[in-house]
Amino acid sequence: MKRVTEPELMIQFDQVKAYMESDFSATEEDLIIRISDFLRSKDIQISDQTLIIDLGCGPGNISERLARHWPESKIIGIDDSVEMIKVAKGRQESNPKVSCLKNLSYIKTNISAIAKGETSLISLADLVISNSCLHHIHEPLIFFRALLKISKKGAIHYHRDLRRPKSMEEASFIQKENLPLAPKVLVKDFLASLCAAHTKSEVESYLSIIGLESFIVREIKDRYIDIMGRV
Repeated sequence: MKRVTEPELMIQFDQVKAYMESDFSATEEDLIIRISDFLRSKDIQISDQTLIIDLGCGPGNISERLARHWPESKIIGIDDSVEMIKVAKGRQESNPKVSCLKNLSYIKTNISAIAKGETSLISLADLVISNSCLHHIHEPLIFFRALLKISKKGAIHYHRDLRRPKSMEEASFIQKENLPLAPKVLVKDFLASLCAAHTKSEVESYLSIIGLESFIVREIKDRYIDIMGRV
């Protein structure tokens, strides 16, 4: 199945609302565990000097989990969607369980601007993570150029994204298996995201082009790709 791009940003309120109200806690916690395991495998210690960037943070679900898991670190969530950043910052202001996370902040900025070096984040990050960000970017090499721009030398990366099925029939099966009771808007967005995602071999080719051949690409469960490595 050929890749079909979707809008780079979630800007419609109904999309954001459906995403907010859905329970992704199991897959989000799985990602945090896998990141932790990868850091241990590299003997990397998180300290009060560590800056972690959550690229394409959306409403801040993963950013909040990172802030709780590593309270000594500094976490910056980055997204270019006004609605998503509004939700993330709104939870900081109104939810005591989030407002207590003093190590967490958000920045609205465009990934293309990061890739061009047009932000204040250049060469700052010790750890860069993302969750379902890559498939939103129409030109995937922009995503990987942005990673290089914001990374310190030796920075660790862990990125999870959907992987593209071989057919629409397979995509529909994955949706029914994983989001059987989701609202229509979320089902529509999930199917669009599967169609916009990349295959393992495609991701490996992007990494080769950008000079990150040492990164590992693994297929996880029935729908994910995990990309990990050290700059």
